[in-house]
Amino acid sequence: MSDPVPLQRDLLHLLASAFVDLSEREAPGEPVYSLQVQRAYNLLVLACLRAKVEPPASVPALVRLAATAAPSEWGLGLDLSELLIDPVTRTPTDACREWHLPYPDPLAERHENEIMLTALTRCREAEDPGAYVAFRRLLVERPVLTGAELDDLLGDFELFLLADLLPSVYLPATAAHRGPSGDFAICAGCGCLLRPAAGGWACELDRCRDRGAARVGSALSAARRPHQLTAPMRLFITGPGLVEIDLERLLTGLGLTVEMWPAFDAYDVRVTFPDGTVWAIDAKDRADARLLARTLPPPVRLPAWNRFFLVVPDRRLTGRIDYRERFRRHCRPEVAAELTMCGVTELVASAAARPAVGHA
Repeated sequence: MSDPVPLQRDLLHLLASAFVDLSEREAPGEPVYSLQVQRAYNLLVLACLRAKVEPPASVPALVRLAATAAPSEWGLGLDLSELLIDPVTRTPTDACREWHLPYPDPLAERHENEIMLTALTRCREAEDPGAYVAFRRLLVERPVLTGAELDDLLGDFELFLLADLLPSVYLPATAAHRGPSGDFAICAGCGCLLRPAAGGWACELDRCRDRGAARVGSALSAARRPHQLTAPMRLFITGPGLVEIDLERLLTGLGLTVEMWPAFDAYDVRVTFPDGTVWAIDAKDRADARLLARTLPPPVRLPAWNRFFLVVPDRRLTGRIDYRERFRRHCRPEVAAELTMCGVTELVASAAARPAVGHA
């Protein structure tokens, strides 16, 4: 199908923003629903009436609809085939959070732009790429910290330049993540906090939900004051960052030289082969290939590379067979011409097939 018309995009954005707003409110306010939620609901009802479709009778009914049917199934001509609400956790899906962001916004994926751009600016001015790499790796590998761990990091020498940013991105865990016993559970797959669901636990990230039942990595008592990265950080930094870390491990295992976030995050991974060939890699984990295509900037030229790859998790390509085609269709031609999209397995196999790799 073609790109949604502007009014369709506006409605998807408003609905996604409303669902995110609902998920982040710990207690009802006055009025019960925010103006944002009420406006999204009213506009959806209007769209249903115009399309002669029975509208959801209430906001809770709208949430149930979003958890059981993709917008493309609502009879409104909305071109989005992913659920906006996860049926188990009743929280916004990755696709929902992607549509929540203002668009078009090439910097949106860098998350809460002020934080990441502040980190980059400080590290550039101090000529300290190591501090940025340490900060970025922390956000990927440790999305949950205890209060004591956060306090320790505030005095960490390696993070000295950026320590004051940590309280802005690591917030106290909410009651929504607290289990029946009053404690919390950390996901074995991504390291984020799980949500209690149906007598067990469920992860909020598509990466883990797509693998089946949630696996508890460890328990965390409320007395330890757990803190977790903000939701946008988890989606746009931790999520794709886990792909980057996977690539680092797999490519290093081939005996290749791997540099993470080179030249202050010019791109995500720089791979150097024995013959001097360099591959540049940007890793993305986006549910909607169209949003990825529309917000993707041209590849950065420096540090110099021979080939540039856009790598997405294998599950994005296998879960939606037209993912690549949708990306190509909506990507600017001058950007698409400079890169190769592939999955993690395909990229690693291509690297392993090069002469002398693994035999150095």
